[in-house]
Amino acid sequence: MGWVGMRRPMMLLVTGILVTVAAGALGAAPAMAGNSDVGAGNGPQGPYVSANVTFTGAVEGGGGTRTISVPATCWWEPINRDILLGDPPIDANDPESAAEFFRQSERDLNGSFSFARLTLPSQEEIQDAIDRAKAGEDMTWYAGECVEGFDGIASGFFRLGGTFQGTQLPVGYRAFPAGNGPPAPLVSAETLAEAALDVLRIDTPEVDRNPKLQGGTAATLVGMPTYFWLTNAGTALNDTDGTVGRRTIRAELGNVFAELTATNEGVYVSSGGLGGTTQCTAAQASRAYGPGSTVANMCDATFVRASNGWGVQVQTRWNGAWVGQDAGGPQGGTLPIPAETSNFVVPVAESQAIVNG
Repeated sequence: MGWVGMRRPMMLLVTGILVTVAAGALGAAPAMAGNSDVGAGNGPQGPYVSANVTFTGAVEGGGGTRTISVPATCWWEPINRDILLGDPPIDANDPESAAEFFRQSERDLNGSFSFARLTLPSQEEIQDAIDRAKAGEDMTWYAGECVEGFDGIASGFFRLGGTFQGTQLPVGYRAFPAGNGPPAPLVSAETLAEAALDVLRIDTPEVDRNPKLQGGTAATLVGMPTYFWLTNAGTALNDTDGTVGRRTIRAELGNVFAELTATNEGVYVSSGGLGGTTQCTAAQASRAYGPGSTVANMCDATFVRASNGWGVQVQTRWNGAWVGQDAGGPQGGTLPIPAETSNFVVPVAESQAIVNG
């Protein structure tokens, strides 16, 4: 069951009872995300927030803090005047107007629906907002909301109002003074993992090969191993700390984090001239041709037919997994990592020989 704070009286289904009530949000447990603001557009479930996310590791354009737009899971917004439980409509910036709205809500919630009063602020909270406004503070009443399935109470985003038939009910309204507004929206670890994927740096492979015959075409030879390697293995294949076949990135927002690891599943060399596809390991594709190079420690393929130019494709393929932490505890999952592909042409020559016996 999900309770969602609405901009007008809500229709809530609670243990089989349909009831109209201005209530807060109940939903799973993401984590408190600092340095965020509502107001960067709306997503399919809730608003996007403009957040200062810090990225480290294999980051496109370099690590550091970036302001990006991410979907929120719980957030606060000023109570909208369209909540028509009073006449005139409620004014979120007038604590007296809000107090009348809450009084009328409490009067309307009686009998079988009296449990819904637990979602309203206490008389002490209402009076405190009035007294502070009279003392000169600019006070605004906010309504809280979470996407369905997120527990705003367990995350600490909402105060527990009470329990009805085993269901915890949140207090979905709070007053905040100007300059010290509501807590930042909640953002989940999974959201940060997806944000990390957006800026993960895995470069397109830049490929060199050997042999290259002299004479203008730099052809390789049919029937002999041709060695391929990535000249930019440091950014296209291996991690910032030198770990072969891995690229990692970490995203942090307040006390929420996610670390995404892209693990190379192979470097694939394909061509019609090869008669198929050759799979190499990241270690083989990272080694440049030189003394000690063998078919065992390098990425090699053998052309079976000569040509003025065979089209060759070299592709790095990846598996993605992430771990993180938010108010729901440790989190994790998988994300698809796009393959990176390089296409080029390789001339392949035949070597003619006469054998006397």
